[in-house]
Amino acid sequence: FESISAIPGMKWQNINGGEISIPDCGAIDTIGAGYTAYFNQTGTRSIQTQSLDLTWAQSLSFKVRIGGGSGCEAADRGEDVVVEYQASSYSTFVQLIQLAYNNYRTAQTVSINLPLNVQSSATVLRWRQLKNSGSGTDEWAIDQIRITARPMSSILVTLFNETFDTEPTIGGTKWASISGGSFLTPDCGNIDLQSANGRAAFFQQTGNRSIQTQPLDLTNAKILSFRVRIGDQTSSGCEQADVDEDVVVEYQSSGSSSFNLLKFLPYDGYLTAATVTVILPSEARTQATSIRWRQLESSGSGLDEWAIDTIVVLGSVTSLSGVTPVAAQTLTTIYSDNFDTEPTISNTMWAVMSGGTFSTPDCGSIDLSGLSSGAAFFNLSGPRYIETVALNLFSVQSADICSIV
Repeated sequence: FESISAIPGMKWQNINGGEISIPDCGAIDTIGAGYTAYFNQTGTRSIQTQSLDLTWAQSLSFKVRIGGGSGCEAADRGEDVVVEYQASSYSTFVQLIQLAYNNYRTAQTVSINLPLNVQSSATVLRWRQLKNSGSGTDEWAIDQIRITARPMSSILVTLFNETFDTEPTIGGTKWASISGGSFLTPDCGNIDLQSANGRAAFFQQTGNRSIQTQPLDLTNAKILSFRVRIGDQTSSGCEQADVDEDVVVEYQSSGSSSFNLLKFLPYDGYLTAATVTVILPSEARTQATSIRWRQLESSGSGLDEWAIDTIVVLGSVTSLSGVTPVAAQTLTTIYSDNFDTEPTISNTMWAVMSGGTFSTPDCGSIDLSGLSSGAAFFNLSGPRYIETVALNLFSVQSADICSIV
């Protein structure tokens, strides 16, 4: 705020109940003359940015003090400060973080990883005190506000994707060969979490069993992910593999005549479908790399069956030209629970609950939509926690939780 001469201006839209000055209890930052956005006046207290392009924003940090020190009257219960945002598609502000009235009596730096919803081309940020007791009371100040962008190397795009929902053509752009298998729904069912189609690369025939991609440009590739099942824990259709009937993932680099091991999948390690994620070594990142899945041995037709599906290769970008930010893409909710209906512990979402019940909290509903009163409410003796089952979060970009303490 050293160079802020007037609001509104290029960065700031408005300020209410405060001014750009040095707080009565002293500067909260050692840089410059100590000017901050300082709030000690009557009425609403807030400061709001202009619309900012936060398309590639990653984090927000700032220094804050609420009360504290000689000259600044301490805030009271309920006089917290909130940071809020309004993205380009929003008609109202949404809370980003709430700063408790009694936790910032000395200046502290607050850092926030920005959720995807903040990352729009016209996002407004606002700092606001929920209430105050009048002029000269419940004073607070903010300074050294910084927004950092994601480094180019952290922005991942899909370089290769195969769901087998449409039967691929062998010899086409993706696949060079398949042996001992075909593209159909495995005998033991769909292993794809995101599609009801069910088709996979399923191996149950006699002879060698493998599938191999065409040479792919993996120069900028970083991660390989896929779904796999070997046999079936319940013996409901896929005959269990035996010792030495493991599956391996291999790669052949550009110019090489041989394949190298990338991942070993033990015969008894994938009785239920699982997502496997592999960090690609530098040796695999060439302009013409082939990837192959292969079973080391099998006992014949209809035996030692296995399947792969939902194959994705992610890589970094060298330019943002033509890249769609994740926040601008269509996001799908994979897991959700508003506790309208009491969930069953040990079902597909929740594994353990201790010290609480699924009910309306004594202090009322906390559901922002106003449509639900149920919650996971903790008020019993002993340890208090709730734990999910193992969730496949490979494709998850964000999680939102509404809570009150």
